[in-house]
Amino acid sequence: MIRSIIAAFLLCLPAPVLGLDFYEERGGWSIVASDDGCAMSMEYEGDGQTTVLLGKDIDGSLFISVTNYNWSAKKGEAYDITYSLNGKMYGGGKNPGIESSGQRGFVSPVENSFERDFATGRSLHIYLGDQVIDRLSLSGTAVGVASLNRCVTLLKQEHAAEAKKKAKYADLPNDPFSRVTTSSGTAGGTDPTPKKNTGLWATSNDYPAEAIREKHEGTTRFRLVIDANGVVQKCETIETSGFPELDEQTCALAMLRARFNPARDSNGNNIEGVWESAIRWELPTSLPPRPAPTNCVVGEVCIR
Repeated sequence: MIRSIIAAFLLCLPAPVLGLDFYEERGGWSIVASDDGCAMSMEYEGDGQTTVLLGKDIDGSLFISVTNYNWSAKKGEAYDITYSLNGKMYGGGKNPGIESSGQRGFVSPVENSFERDFATGRSLHIYLGDQVIDRLSLSGTAVGVASLNRCVTLLKQEHAAEAKKKAKYADLPNDPFSRVTTSSGTAGGTDPTPKKNTGLWATSNDYPAEAIREKHEGTTRFRLVIDANGVVQKCETIETSGFPELDEQTCALAMLRARFNPARDSNGNNIEGVWESAIRWELPTSLPPRPAPTNCVVGEVCIR
């Protein structure tokens, strides 16, 4: 996910996403939104015109990239980069090289406390190994970080609104006519069928802790590939809930617990087949979590 954010931000394209057209300039920093997060960036005067970009994903993860026209860092190569900020050291380890608009540099994931120090710090020292490669003054970062967080909050709201919009029609199949024949294309056969109640695949106890903490809800529509023995071989998301942790948990639970009677061709032979359904994730309304309700749409597992 971070890679997609970097690609959009380093191109400096403040294009609207999910209806969110966010662009601000605060304290000398430019703040823009992308599909999965927001970023604040500034180009410094001086040798090579260093550009610093601090990005924040909607899940709260942070990264910083630093590029310069004079640097020869190679895209994809790992570099030992650390940052000195407010008397603390951040980064270290393998930081991939990047290229952007003629500049070269690197990008580093950083821990959450970096954001606070970045907002209050006065200078940022950057090291390649033990060598200082840049010293940058930090001004206007407090108002820049405030704008960054405002952008992320608005983007979260847009994601949630989009997920609810999709959930409204999640029980309707994308193409009901595709189920007329089996996955082999042989008319007269049968599709795979679950051996047990699909409501047992997931319960409120399976609600991802991160999603509960961030109050994420939505519906994940998924497709399973079932082999001739009725064993699930693959799960893929065909319509996202808008939140990766919900989509990933959906497939993880399906792969773990789903069991099927295999599909059959017109001659009654077991064959590979596909099966589609959805899990609707609704935040638990009480503790301890209650069992899944029974008033969900047929073919949909409802978690709350």
